[in-house]
Amino acid sequence: MERVPTRQIPLAGELDTTNQYLFTVLIEAHASPPIGEALKCSGVLIAPRLVLTAGHCVCPPPSAPPAAAVIDNSTCATTAILTATTYLPQERGKSQSATIGQYEGIIHPHPELKLLLDEQGRVTSSHADLAVIILNTPLPEALRPVKLAETEIELHAPLIMVGVGHTNGISADPFGQRRFNRTRVASPPAGQERIFLDPPKQPLFANDSGGACVRETEQGSELIGISNRGLGTESTCTSTYFHRAWLQDELLKTAKAE
Repeated sequence: MERVPTRQIPLAGELDTTNQYLFTVLIEAHASPPIGEALKCSGVLIAPRLVLTAGHCVCPPPSAPPAAAVIDNSTCATTAILTATTYLPQERGKSQSATIGQYEGIIHPHPELKLLLDEQGRVTSSHADLAVIILNTPLPEALRPVKLAETEIELHAPLIMVGVGHTNGISADPFGQRRFNRTRVASPPAGQERIFLDPPKQPLFANDSGGACVRETEQGSELIGISNRGLGTESTCTSTYFHRAWLQDELLKTAKAE
């Protein structure tokens, strides 16, 4: 997560030019009244009107390092603008082009969201680092939601992390680029909320926190978790299987409202 990136951050991973991960979007969270710059992160489409992201992407800490801080529902932004990018076939000798769509929605953080940060901004405790954004209008059918995994992922299993990143605060591409990294599960996931990944310190790129951690199957991608590697130095995902009851409830409420 970055408010206004001021340092050069190399983009990591592969560019998703084939639109395999169209369910991954860029999110700008806005407080009311506005306080500073909007928070930018990635998000994941799990229903035509429902986007899932990391809680810390929309609920910033009340204080910045060097002070220890708590992230919970008391500091959350209220609305968000979602940007969905579809890459076009690249012509020889020309830069990659894309079509852009923007949508608005209301932020609902997980009711139990709570993260503790030390004076260096590292996570010492994390629970329910999730939030959903309920869109005012459904996304186009071409932007298909990702399926929630119905089982936990196994130790050492391969995993794909997808996010929308920028090289710096004044990027030539204001909407970033959707990229993905290949990794593996490094901690026993059974009954655990945080999934630790290998290598533990993958290259980061600004704004990729809140993106998808997916398992590839013969039927397509399954959402295993939400990236929160924008906090601290460890590459981790918050398990969506662990929080499946809350997610199913949010999906049901959104479907009833349509």
